[in-house]
Amino acid sequence: MSLKDEARRERIARSLRGKRAEAQLTQEQVGAACGMDKTSIGKYENGLSCMDYETAWDLADLYGVSLDELGGRKLEGAVQ
Repeated sequence: MSLKDEARRERIARSLRGKRAEAQLTQEQVGAACGMDKTSIGKYENGLSCMDYETAWDLADLYGVSLDELGGRKLEGAVQ
């Protein structure tokens, strides 16, 4: 895995942990809401596993954010 990929995975993991904390939910509650176990949520939040698009959409919907925000991506200065 490249340094860029590692940095991206850590940024996503940090964002996932933060969004769950803001929502005041446990990993078990998030997993139940998305149809998976807390172990999977923990792996995503620690950068040990990558989620598929459906899971990302489910988490974004649960937290009420866009996929970009869920992944900790900022689009400042992007072409509109």
